[in-house]
Amino acid sequence: MTLRSLKQSLKTSLSNPNSQEAFDRVKLRQPTLAYHQTPLSVLAVLGDQSPRRYPEKEALTRILVAEYQANREPLWSSLLLVAYYPVLWRLRSGIRSDAFCTCDLDALITEKFLEVVSEFPLSKIKDRICMHLRQQTRRAVFQTIKEAEQEHWLIECMDVEDLLNLEPAAWPEPPREGELPGAPDDLEVLVKVLLKHVGGAVPRCKLDLVIATTIRGENLRSYVSRRHPGAGAADLRRAYERLKRQRSRTINKLRGLLADLIVPD
Repeated sequence: MTLRSLKQSLKTSLSNPNSQEAFDRVKLRQPTLAYHQTPLSVLAVLGDQSPRRYPEKEALTRILVAEYQANREPLWSSLLLVAYYPVLWRLRSGIRSDAFCTCDLDALITEKFLEVVSEFPLSKIKDRICMHLRQQTRRAVFQTIKEAEQEHWLIECMDVEDLLNLEPAAWPEPPREGELPGAPDDLEVLVKVLLKHVGGAVPRCKLDLVIATTIRGENLRSYVSRRHPGAGAADLRRAYERLKRQRSRTINKLRGLLADLIVPD
């Protein structure tokens, strides 16, 4: 899910009865929230850019962070993500990296923001919480991207055939002599197992790449040409290198997700 669609989805969720009930419960012990009838009222204040509202925004943000740290209730993460959407979107718009596809960058920024919120030292940082959340999220995102770029450099030094030789061990039932099964029925069983066990943990675009080139045996160059019809040689080469790295990272992730399904020797 992209940041834009996530924002709309979360904003809609703030109007549902469960969110209102959770909000009403916390209002009883958080005097600052007593001035607000609904979560959307809080969101309106947090979205107000006038300087006079800054102290109130600071106080509300501190409450949201504290509540999120205390119980991880969706209401608080939704409020924070929607309120800080402009900050997260500006950060996202300034990133260009072959290490992540669009959906991965959006997910990375959301994930790192919530990690920062969950670990934010409220007892130590007494003011400018908005600034600190922004700065810490930025650092966390760029640190992850830096590590991924370093990994890409190492992967680029490997031949694609070397990577392919590592792939069969990723699947639940490795066939004999390290070769993937050739029967169509067997291949479809692998596809179904893969989608069943990791479909929610790995973006579908990445699974489709692995399914096409690893399970069904399509040559990666053919896959790139099919996905980018009419592209020039330079564009195809860049797409090939990007998808090659993406496939390797996805396979490494699948190994961990499917570890408990692998049949021991």
